[in-house]
Amino acid sequence: MINSELSALYEVSSAISHSIDLQGLLTDVLDTVTGLEVLRALKVERKVVIFIVEGERMKLFTGPGQSAPFLDAHKDMKVGDCLCGLAAKTGETIVSKNSLKDPRHTIKYPGRRSHGHIVIPLRAVGGVVGVLCLYLPDDVDVSERTMKLLLSIGDQLGMAISNSMLYEETKSLSLRDPLTGLANRRSEERRVGKECRSRLSRYH
Repeated sequence: MINSELSALYEVSSAISHSIDLQGLLTDVLDTVTGLEVLRALKVERKVVIFIVEGERMKLFTGPGQSAPFLDAHKDMKVGDCLCGLAAKTGETIVSKNSLKDPRHTIKYPGRRSHGHIVIPLRAVGGVVGVLCLYLPDDVDVSERTMKLLLSIGDQLGMAISNSMLYEETKSLSLRDPLTGLANRRSEERRVGKECRSRLSRYH
């Protein structure tokens, strides 16, 4: 078991190191998490989702497997809503053994079926930056050891997401004046240079 836990942490750490931009990071993480041996043993479904906290809103990132009604039902989700919003609000891991019987599971949509959940808050220095939501079969028991592993993975992801968000904010500030919102000189020089090269190439 120790080897599989170390392997899981290594795989997640490797996925995190592949990309600094948020979209690339989350894509790599979703692909990696769904393939972890320790989660396959729990029969975790491949439709893992991540929510990013943006103020009071929850922005959904998901791999393949989620239905259109699911995506539509979660597009305006807020901190505090349903299980994932509750985990974001409290910073506590939430385990739900049956989505149809759990009163905390408040978001409903056509085609929803019974399943279990583990919702892990993704923490960084400033607080919770998102949540990782895993889908399990009904009434699955998760050992304390596995929960500790999932919390470690959550801490890794939280810091990586925080760093990625800081990178994107810094990148945005380097391209635009923070007061006016207008492109700064360096950004404008790049744009003009690119446009000139594009026009020159049309005449060669």
